[in-house]
Amino acid sequence: QQLLTIAGNTFTESIRQPIFTVLILVGALAMVMNQQLAAYTFTDDNKLLIDMALSTVFLIGLLLAAFTATGVLSSEIENRTVLSVVSKPVSRPLFVAGKYLGVAGAIAVAVHVLSVFAMFAIRHRVMTRASDHIDQPVVVFGLLAVGIALGLAAWSNYLFRRVFTSVFVMG
Repeated sequence: QQLLTIAGNTFTESIRQPIFTVLILVGALAMVMNQQLAAYTFTDDNKLLIDMALSTVFLIGLLLAAFTATGVLSSEIENRTVLSVVSKPVSRPLFVAGKYLGVAGAIAVAVHVLSVFAMFAIRHRVMTRASDHIDQPVVVFGLLAVGIALGLAAWSNYLFRRVFTSVFVMG
């Protein structure tokens, strides 16, 4: 029970950080740019696109792990909430395990979101010629998903005073 409470609190605090949303948006933009960058090879462009998409997910996940873990721990120490939690009958290994699980859950959500963008990019494929057609479902559903997430986040922020970034990422 204590482990799940600490992990859930850490997960919520991780997603509420603005750097979390910024890095996910940078990763999504990188997925869009990967299609143009992969077109400048002489061999298999789509294999390079897949490699670049997976590398982008890995790099953004690595940066998110570093920034999220340090941000959560520094805010705990700065607000002195770590002292009140450790003074309760919670062991330190349980506290560290809860923090780890919370950050790992937030990273899993980010990797899932970026994997969806990667699948959209891979389905669209690299446009090697000007006569290639744009894959309409990818563009429509991608923009629709981002628009719904933005609308849901703005609506819940305005009406229910929920944190915009966390609702946007989870939406």
